[in-house]
Amino acid sequence: MPENVERYVLRAPLGRRGGAVFAAEDRQLDRMVAVKLLALPLLGEEGGAERLARIRRGAREAAGLSHPYIVPVLDYAEAGDRAWIVMELAGGLPLRDVLDRGERFTPSVILRLMEQILSALEHAHGRGVAHGKLTPDNIMIVPDPSPRQPTARLTDFGIPAFRDRPPPATKPPAEPSAEADLLAAAAILHELVTGERLAANPSGRLSGRRVPVPPPFDAVLARATADDPALRYASAADFAAALRALRPSAGPLPAAAAGEAGPGPAPSAPPRAPVAEPRRARPVVEDYERRRRLPARWPLALGGALGLAALAGLGLFLREGGDDAPAEPAPIAAAAPAPVAGSFRGAAEAALRTGCSLLEAEADERHLVLRGLVRRDGAEALRRRIEGFRLPPGSVRLELREFEADFCGLIDTVRPAAVRGEAAPQLVLESPDPIPAGQALRFRVRMPAREAYLHVYFFSSDGKVGNMAQSVEPLPPGVTRAFGEPYWTSAEPYGTGLLVAVASDTPLYPGRRGIIEQSFDAVSALGYAIEMAKQRGERVEMRVVPVTSVPPR
Repeated sequence: MPENVERYVLRAPLGRRGGAVFAAEDRQLDRMVAVKLLALPLLGEEGGAERLARIRRGAREAAGLSHPYIVPVLDYAEAGDRAWIVMELAGGLPLRDVLDRGERFTPSVILRLMEQILSALEHAHGRGVAHGKLTPDNIMIVPDPSPRQPTARLTDFGIPAFRDRPPPATKPPAEPSAEADLLAAAAILHELVTGERLAANPSGRLSGRRVPVPPPFDAVLARATADDPALRYASAADFAAALRALRPSAGPLPAAAAGEAGPGPAPSAPPRAPVAEPRRARPVVEDYERRRRLPARWPLALGGALGLAALAGLGLFLREGGDDAPAEPAPIAAAAPAPVAGSFRGAAEAALRTGCSLLEAEADERHLVLRGLVRRDGAEALRRRIEGFRLPPGSVRLELREFEADFCGLIDTVRPAAVRGEAAPQLVLESPDPIPAGQALRFRVRMPAREAYLHVYFFSSDGKVGNMAQSVEPLPPGVTRAFGEPYWTSAEPYGTGLLVAVASDTPLYPGRRGIIEQSFDAVSALGYAIEMAKQRGERVEMRVVPVTSVPPR
């Protein structure tokens, strides 16, 4: 294997968009990177020489781009039948995942994101490099702490979208062009504004369901998506200038233009499902603004040389907002006629499709009880869904714990293995709920009725994860273990995180994970571990509990 490939150790899979992508460790520079693996053509394969040349040229051209809104290519190598394209590990989420989750942006944020995308295209086109396959899949949305808004960063510039070897008769994809990139950008703008996807067809036009475009984007999109290429914007700079003209000189769009109408949270039959009903969506930018209010550094509590000070520095309870723990909502009381047979179960089924939630329901002909975890904006949509069934007053009881952080990726990952009711593992807080400032987190875990390994995480609201417990040997069947250290204290900033206990037949990972890691890395590794256990026929069971702390009174 070439020396520059041996320096990278593949860790967790990140996806298969245009190739298998992994988080990897760069052992030479002690950093995490992203590695995309592309299948190289076989010796003598028809069209193989052209395809290999395109892969090499694409990697070389991408490595020559340096722009704040482009994820840089750091290295390229060929080993065996695979090309290794090493990129910066950008973090964040693909725009496709954000949109499929049901998130919608305000017009001012759409303008910002599109200006960033077009700025990246202008930089690349000015150097003779076209993207070639610009879609929401290869636009990463990452928090930008300075302007308190999400930032778009483009990946895969010039790199062919070859994942597996195409059949011999497959026609090579068209050469990338600036014109095609601008049309793809117009399709992205259309989806950001309307929620409807458009895609370029072989004739160089956009196909898909066209819907009325609200102002102020209607005129810009009409020109950008015109069937006649001569009528479209001639360059990324022209396209961006037309969008900038929509922004008042004083700053963001006025409130009248910044309406947030759009589809609501995706119903959550895993994996993330398409949007099911319209609502006034909470703009994504609010989540990023709340993240920005977190301090730039973690508070430090008592710790030791083993890195436990860092775990204490996690604060255990990093919050996004500033509110105390949400009060339990009162039962829904909707004046209604007598219920139709089965309507309670229908309401339960509709509620369980709420996005970004871990819920369980009990329903019969007269009552509905719904309990579990749900993101706060999803809770609002859930209540509206249930109200739509016009159930009798006092017949619905909601026992919901709400959170505001972006734990949706984690919840999607753990949902297939999450246990409910009396099933084990049981995870019980022994600290007050919520935990007052200065008091320690204490909890106990009861294991399943079999030998199993235990891993306990704490996911904080700012994207950090503490590995609280990692057993090196299986625990006895049904045993209860208590946890609580004096340095696991409630400290600023306060708020809600998720405590996750995992019981598995074999260790989740080949070695111990660090005391603190990024949520992105932890969720990716956990998802991979669950999938591998499933393929081996092993059991993985998980319990998720919210943990909230409050400031001094």
